[in-house]
Amino acid sequence: MRNLWLFPGQGGQNPGMLDQVNPQLKEQVEKWTKVKLLDTAEGYQDSVQIQLSILLLQIDQVDQLKKLGWQPTLVAGHSLGIFAAAYAAGVINKEDVRAKQMQECYP
Repeated sequence: MRNLWLFPGQGGQNPGMLDQVNPQLKEQVEKWTKVKLLDTAEGYQDSVQIQLSILLLQIDQVDQLKKLGWQPTLVAGHSLGIFAAAYAAGVINKEDVRAKQMQECYP
């Protein structure tokens, strides 16, 4: 079966979207970035919070799908979503995603 995994950029964030994210992955991201992720309306007023949270959610979704044995035939990402698309395709790993995202967040 062929399938396409699409990853959006900013704009779809909402409070509670990280409720189902692997807590160890969230902790790892907070450790790497030294940013306490606030999954709230107030937290999502900050672009760093938005970008890290969306990326965290997308990486977690990729990990969950791959654990179920799913693999994308094609991937596409818009804006911030390019990092998760590259991760899903196996082009970059979590460390690469973190490094590239940090460059974007902290010029």
